Amino acid sequence: MKSFPWFSSYPEGVPHEIKTDEYPSVVEMIEETCRKYADKVAYENMGAQLTFAEVDRLSRNFAAYLQKDLGLKKGERIAIQMPNCLQFPIAFFGALRAGLIVVNTNPLYTSREMEHQFKDSGASAIVIVANFASNLEKIIGNTQIRHVIITELGDMLGGLKRPLVNFVVRNIKKMVPRTAALSLTSAPKSVTYFPVSTRVPQASPLLLSRTMLAKNSSWICYWQAGCCSGIAPARFRCTSKQRRRSFQTPRWKMSSARLTRYINTAK
Repeated sequence: MKSFPWFSSYPEGVPHEIKTDEYPSVVEMIEETCRKYADKVAYENMGAQLTFAEVDRLSRNFAAYLQKDLGLKKGERIAIQMPNCLQFPIAFFGALRAGLIVVNTNPLYTSREMEHQFKDSGASAIVIVANFASNLEKIIGNTQIRHVIITELGDMLGGLKRPLVNFVVRNIKKMVPRTAALSLTSAPKSVTYFPVSTRVPQASPLLLSRTMLAKNSSWICYWQAGCCSGIAPARFRCTSKQRRRSFQTPRWKMSSARLTRYINTAK
């Protein structure tokens, strides 16, 4: 095994080398994780929760919808433009399972920035939160987008909370601009965009293959497991309370303030 100077900075318990061929692609990793932790909570938002089994079922259904109803083919691009909400993992995992190329889009982009990204990526479909649909309406005629899937922030909250949140967002907070009806007819990789100027977003030259995503995800798992083990140095170690919240129901929740404290402590 090769030795590198930075190995000395690794917390105890973190291996210097890992098996990178454990999963042939990120889809296999997702499916195995959903089976292994089926009854555990995977995501939580505004008091609503999704278990791994629910993520598995809903993303499979969404993948089938993309393939059978919209007729999207393997290798086509689909943009996902939404903030952190329960719909995102369903849309993202579903698109990967359907063999599509995911184009992550910043929900704060202006219509001009959106047009540049959609034209540059060649996206033929988009999943977008209603709050930003007015910007899409302005430029959709200049893009190759054929299918638009619109969701509202409260759609996955369930019960009375769903219509209540959607009503407040639309009518009280006025976060959903009025729009006219949209006139529409619809080597797997993930394309990630980074704003490198103040004018228009530019595509990163790196295309993340599904295998690369799986390898990086595996490394993160090894690193977090080592940092949160009892043998790791105290400055890297999670408390038992944090470990119960994060890894026994395997999910990771950390506020920006707590993350800042961890970083400052590790320096």
